[in-house]
Amino acid sequence: MITIFPLVYLLYKNPGPVLYIIPSPWRWLMVGGQLIAAIVAPRALLDAPHRFKIRSQLSAPKTPEAGPLNIQGIYRWVRDPFLLSGLIIIWLTPFMTVNLLVIYLLTTIYLYISTVGKKRL
Repeated sequence: MITIFPLVYLLYKNPGPVLYIIPSPWRWLMVGGQLIAAIVAPRALLDAPHRFKIRSQLSAPKTPEAGPLNIQGIYRWVRDPFLLSGLIIIWLTPFMTVNLLVIYLLTTIYLYISTVGKKRL
């Protein structure tokens, strides 16, 4: 949070030139998509309670601490619904400035590279 606040402050003070502003009714469709993504992310917590159990993640395979891997709910279709919902929320922003575009592109590249790295581990 400490590293994000200065960036948010700079964006607030200097948003940069406006690239586009989506008019209604398309704006409401984009906001609706953001709301759906915001609802799906917490739902993913219920579908994978083991995701946040550090002891089971760090334990060796086939040990009692590891437990079974139950893939259910949204995880049947999406590998990481938290990242996907975050990307949907940022890219469905109904207005775009140059500075937002740069931040969104860098965030998307960073998340893509980090997920490719997870697959190889």
